[in-house]
Amino acid sequence: MAKKLITGLAVILFSMVVLVNSPFADFEQIYMTDADGSTTSKTIFDWDETPWLYLGLPQSGLNVTGALWQDPNSRYYFTYSGPDTDQDIWLTLHNWNDVKKLDLWNVKAAYLYPHNPSHHIGWGCTSFTVTPEPISFILFLVGGATLAARRYYKRRRES
Repeated sequence: MAKKLITGLAVILFSMVVLVNSPFADFEQIYMTDADGSTTSKTIFDWDETPWLYLGLPQSGLNVTGALWQDPNSRYYFTYSGPDTDQDIWLTLHNWNDVKKLDLWNVKAAYLYPHNPSHHIGWGCTSFTVTPEPISFILFLVGGATLAARRYYKRRRES
């Protein structure tokens, strides 16, 4: 019963975040990192890295947190944590390898303290960029340059 209630409150909370689209953050901290437990901010991820969302809540206590991840094609993916009592939360998409796309991602996050009226709800947003691996990009450029040079010399020889 309590799980259904918290899930229902979380759905309402995250619907509010999408509708309000608030530019400010009620989190103490909200940013992307490259690992669970890391507090080092990172905004650019290589293709083979998994982004993690770090959320610093304003206080400890029973909470539910979650995030909507918007990919470059404006598709949304949802992840959540809770009920939990930690003040520091790390979230990632468990199916990241299936949904990752190159370019800018936007993440909207929210928290809910169901039993604390002073810090009942809050939200914030952040973003990050996924770039191709440098090695793949270099190989692509070298291969393209080789094909272009070959074509140039072939046309020059024919004329």
